[in-house]
Amino acid sequence: MSSFAPFSLLYPQQETLVPKHSPVNGPALFNRLLSTTSRQTLGQLGASPHVFGYTQMPLREGYLYQIQQGTTSTLGVLCQLNNATPLTTHEETLERRVDYFAHYLQEVRLQAEPVVVMHDHEEAHQFFQTWVQQRPPDCIRVLGDTHHRLWALDEATMQNVSAFFDSSTPLHLADGHHRYASFKKAQQQQQWRGGLFSFLVHHSDLTCASFDWGLPHLPEKTLAALRQRPQSKAVAPNISFRGDEWTLAFDCPNDQNPARYITENLLDNQATDWEYFPPDAAADPRAVDVMISFRPLRYEEITATALAGEVLPPKSTYFTPKLPCGLFLLPMG
Repeated sequence: MSSFAPFSLLYPQQETLVPKHSPVNGPALFNRLLSTTSRQTLGQLGASPHVFGYTQMPLREGYLYQIQQGTTSTLGVLCQLNNATPLTTHEETLERRVDYFAHYLQEVRLQAEPVVVMHDHEEAHQFFQTWVQQRPPDCIRVLGDTHHRLWALDEATMQNVSAFFDSSTPLHLADGHHRYASFKKAQQQQQWRGGLFSFLVHHSDLTCASFDWGLPHLPEKTLAALRQRPQSKAVAPNISFRGDEWTLAFDCPNDQNPARYITENLLDNQATDWEYFPPDAAADPRAVDVMISFRPLRYEEITATALAGEVLPPKSTYFTPKLPCGLFLLPMG
């Protein structure tokens, strides 16, 4: 059976319907849209594709999708993965966020932002690069300084694409662990048959960037214990704590993931709902109890964790590019 399921894609006729900057999460975008319409109308978008000026692409199993900003380009397949498609993950999820997004999906019945799935199939990667050079795109959207291009793949081409991935190693979820878990929960509750809205891309086209964790509500006992820890003689470049007027820096073994090391050795595996701040965000240390800076993980580290059946703490990785929410929609149910 093919990894891909047929689906009908919706895209906006007017660029103003889509946020100029990404990422914007699903609830934020649709809460904005709800100011001009009702939830009932929004929930019927799948049956009425021209709501908000969205139009409908032909029924396909996949579209080639390219995001280009300056000289940086990311190319992959925008598709609906079947429920039976092997997909490994590397991060835990926070239950509160999964419940929130699952409720959101049940209400609007739209997947507004595809998860990003990595693959390492070199032949497929080269096939996509050659294919787009020979054909003009079917859809172009320019948002700010970023070009988004879409090519509809015919049935014969999708058979070639399916052959690449149906015979390869499992695909790996890069960005969207909470969306993935929320989709599975909402799908089970509503008994939806459709698959997961995904952007399937070669790992070399993605960047795992450094970022900051913000822990906003640590118990005072944990904070006191952290403040009492001695400073490391050698300041580690990949992890640092800061908050108020104190700083704690220490060494993390090179063979250990910083997020896991912190959780196991400093937070005593304590579950906490943290926020993350991307590299270009101006995070205010006064807004949280502790700020933690991470080094980016290597592709080999991430996949080794996933293939071993292990998971890292939530928000252990930050992949770019981030896909804009609402540019392409996949109706559910």
